[in-house]
Amino acid sequence: MALKVPFFIVISKVDLCTKSTIERTVRQLEMVLKQPGCNKVPLLVSSSDDAVTAAQQFAQSPSITPIFTLSSVNGVNLDLLKVFLNVLPPLTNSKEQEELMQQLTEFQVDEIYSVPDVGTVVGGTLYSGICREGERLVVGPTDSGHFLPLTVCSIQRNRSGCRVLRAGQAATLALGNFDRALLRKGMVMLSLEMQPTVSSLFESEIVLLFHAKTFRRGFQVTVHVGNVRQTAIVELIHGKEELRTGERAVVRFRFIKHPEYLKLGAKLLFREGVTKGIGHVTKVIMEQKT
Repeated sequence: MALKVPFFIVISKVDLCTKSTIERTVRQLEMVLKQPGCNKVPLLVSSSDDAVTAAQQFAQSPSITPIFTLSSVNGVNLDLLKVFLNVLPPLTNSKEQEELMQQLTEFQVDEIYSVPDVGTVVGGTLYSGICREGERLVVGPTDSGHFLPLTVCSIQRNRSGCRVLRAGQAATLALGNFDRALLRKGMVMLSLEMQPTVSSLFESEIVLLFHAKTFRRGFQVTVHVGNVRQTAIVELIHGKEELRTGERAVVRFRFIKHPEYLKLGAKLLFREGVTKGIGHVTKVIMEQKT
């Protein structure tokens, strides 16, 4: 909710419940969704017309939250969910898709495999650009902050071979005899023309969603930025000594293990136990190498 990601709710196994239990559950969900901080508009889908309306409004406003009550055993209302998913438009329109495809290639590595007779294979999503079989890219950053050259040997989508991968599509890329030990989750594969910003030190404008005590310098959290996930330490809170729940500030973080590829404006989520916060990257600080 804090990231403003639209979502819908599916209440399953209604064949095991009485009608009054289902109604009570829906009322409780509606109360939670309407609370301050959520500010959602729940919409119970009970007919095909409701499903079509929910899909149209869901695409236009992130505050609309459709609710489905269904059963996979007897199939009750399962058709309504299918109608909703079929009518639901894509998140990006054709113009936005075309603009992303015009940019340089950026493939985010989420999974790494070793496949017999194929070699090293990476799975992930092409964030921007177009990737083709035989294309030469660089992958990184390594622990020392460098990028390594490689060649895309083949591409598969939905277990079928394809020659071209476009922005927004997920796929697996075969890298031949590239050493798997040099790869890790959170890396990116980029065009040779790109000059990536890689650093362990960055600043972010954050909102502290919840913290049991006070959030201050020296506190360690797990930071998520896109496909990057790493522990970072709070080095500085601009203008304040500490933060409490609900407060905003610009905070300087340092990754404790190795540098990462970061972009200005990227959304950020951090957590540690019950501590949670969100924000976006405002500055990537390039350190002098000694």
